[in-house]
Amino acid sequence: MSLNKIHFPLLLLLLSLLPGTTSCGLFRHTTGEDALPHKRSVRFLNKKLEQLQPEFNTLSAKLKIDAQLPDQHLKLTASLRMKRDSAIWMNFKKFGIEMGRMLITPDSAFFINRLDRTYFAERLEDLAKAFQIPADFGQLQSLLIGYPLSAEQAELSLVPGAYLLIRKGPELEDTLRLAAGSFLPEKWSIFHPNSGLSAQMSFDNYQKLDKQHFFSYFRVLEAAAMPGEDMQIALEFAKLTLNEEVNMSFRIPGHYERTR
Repeated sequence: MSLNKIHFPLLLLLLSLLPGTTSCGLFRHTTGEDALPHKRSVRFLNKKLEQLQPEFNTLSAKLKIDAQLPDQHLKLTASLRMKRDSAIWMNFKKFGIEMGRMLITPDSAFFINRLDRTYFAERLEDLAKAFQIPADFGQLQSLLIGYPLSAEQAELSLVPGAYLLIRKGPELEDTLRLAAGSFLPEKWSIFHPNSGLSAQMSFDNYQKLDKQHFFSYFRVLEAAAMPGEDMQIALEFAKLTLNEEVNMSFRIPGHYERTR
């Protein structure tokens, strides 16, 4: 697959929406604790998650992306801009040249491919039906912030050094692993029985934003749809700013061809 054929919206949207059950452990955050943690209630753990996550109306950051795909290895830089509950904007560059630009709203996803001079525009609801995935803006936003959505209906399990919040349903099975001492997310795994897609995102390199809130500056996403199609994407965040004005310029040139 050549660079100008990369479907960035699928790569980032689908994989970010569906982290899973495979594990290589290369960048896994560990607590160093061997004993089982003190038992806590699911309500208590969800409250801790709410307290730890950043409070923001807008967010911007720079990213380094290292993607190991089935047929190639990509290294890119990107800019991320978010308006809480409203929009997620990203652009992707290689050697300083913009290759693509993406905009996701609560109901739609758009992508411009500068190299092919094509664009992608699709409702999230239609993406969910076409690819048999739960395309959800809130879930993607939470994943980028580093704090997966509340697991109020989860079952609690204790393992050495961590709490596991486990939910099993007919369409999704997911597990959120929290470090015993800090209650910070270590790993979020999801399996989608209908599509067979499994993935997981691990969270590391937490840094304080203030006395109470933390942000994970390093994430690794691993996903697999079928044997031989494993993917691993490392995201390294930098220059994070909150609650400053963000520009989300997104214009589709009139001569670009629509691919979806």
